[in-house]
Amino acid sequence: MNPMEILIEQVGAQQKFLMNIKGDKPDTRKKAWRLHDKEPREIIECTYGQILSHIEIKSELANMIASIGGSLNRRFRLRVDEIEEAHLGWEVFKAYLDIGILSIQKKRGMSNGRRKKHSSYHITVKDSEALNSIMDLVDTESVELFPNRP
Repeated sequence: MNPMEILIEQVGAQQKFLMNIKGDKPDTRKKAWRLHDKEPREIIECTYGQILSHIEIKSELANMIASIGGSLNRRFRLRVDEIEEAHLGWEVFKAYLDIGILSIQKKRGMSNGRRKKHSSYHITVKDSEALNSIMDLVDTESVELFPNRP
């Protein structure tokens, strides 16, 4: 299986956890329940460009998750607030963490030549080959934001 198929399978498995115990309708107590009936491939294609762009600019985790959620909100016209967008973004981002493509690292940044007082979480790429192979399989026309390819 290629990394895209593994990622689609992982997102599909996470969507099953958004359903109630009987599995017949979504559990609305979970904040990301609105993703229960969306196609996993479409979710990945919608958010993949956001993830690549935030990795490229070395963004913080919170900014990336909010951006992923906002992208899902616009694509599927979910009409949710910023908090629920963050929950949607985290639900998709967990799939990348679970299969080992990305990881989270705690870092202290610099500001005006001095170290910042508080540390923040940043995203690091663990498997760049898998990330690049997914890039080849994603349809660039359906992606909202896509970084320049070398």
